Amino acid sequence: MIGTIVVFGQLGRLPTLPVPSGWIVTLMFFGVFPTLYFLVRWALKTEWKIIITADHLTFKNWEKELVFDRRLPHKFRLLRHDEAQLEKEKIEKKLREGKVKNKTYTELAYYGKSSHISYEYLGQRNDIGTVFGEKEAIALITRLKACDKVMDAQGKMGDGTALSPNDQWDDQPGDIEE
Repeated sequence: MIGTIVVFGQLGRLPTLPVPSGWIVTLMFFGVFPTLYFLVRWALKTEWKIIITADHLTFKNWEKELVFDRRLPHKFRLLRHDEAQLEKEKIEKKLREGKVKNKTYTELAYYGKSSHISYEYLGQRNDIGTVFGEKEAIALITRLKACDKVMDAQGKMGDGTALSPNDQWDDQPGDIEE
């Protein structure tokens, strides 16, 4: 429902001006803001496809494809974001300046809570992506390491994770084939 403002002056009655009522403003605020928030988050999200085979490890996204040989020494690492220390120093500086001026200052630490997922291949760091949120990063790196162990066990490339009791024993000379 659109409300009206009636203006009376010396010249008599002037035309009425439409004014949005409270529910239209509320709808615009609660309808437009979440939609824009969702669209910005969707636009900034990067989706990776990780393919692990016995011989190769492939990372794909819309921009590039990285392929590594799994038979060579490798491991997954969780590294602190490169910008975290700089962000921490900026926040501490503003807090100190605020204490001098007797003002309070608060700022969210975005980089301090984010991590790089890295694939260390032959001792070289290869950043796969950035994960915001410590809990999400730990969950992702744990899944990647578990998948790597299972593939090692399948390919008999290392200790790996035993999937059955027979996988815990290596073949011995003179063993009888089952």
